[in-house]
Amino acid sequence: MQMSAVEEKSFFHKIIEKYVTTWPALNLALENGMGGMQAREKVNWMIGVVNQFYLDNENLEPYEVENFIAEILDNEFDTIVDDGSLEQMSINLCGYFQQCQLSLITDLSTVANWPSDGSFSKHTARNETHVSASTTLTHQMNTLALNTTAMERDEDDADDHGWTVVHHRRR
Repeated sequence: MQMSAVEEKSFFHKIIEKYVTTWPALNLALENGMGGMQAREKVNWMIGVVNQFYLDNENLEPYEVENFIAEILDNEFDTIVDDGSLEQMSINLCGYFQQCQLSLITDLSTVANWPSDGSFSKHTARNETHVSASTTLTHQMNTLALNTTAMERDEDDADDHGWTVVHHRRR
């Protein structure tokens, strides 16, 4: 049975909604006040915009989706996600979009086993390997600690006149 274009849109919209609302990186940012007073409304807006991005563009590559979502996160939530979950989510969404286009999936229960605790599972449309919530949280906390250290170092580099001294990194 072929799904109509409207059903297809709403079905894929539900997939995006599920991924975004159970994404620990975004939830952590929201819990820390990123996005301001209207953060939840911004999340709903982002879900719709990502859905429209897929509908407006043909043959999207995961890196294009990743860049698009990263720009939204940076502009609307002052958040940069560098734990790999954004890349994984973009890959998964591209796979599910293609499956929706081909009407290969018609029920959300067949998409993935999303954890009830909201932890993000690294699974693709074909491979459902889950990462434990504690592993994900530990990785996010380590990333946050590294970013905090880098920010403190940057603050130390400002001279008396407010100028920031730029140092080259050694590789």
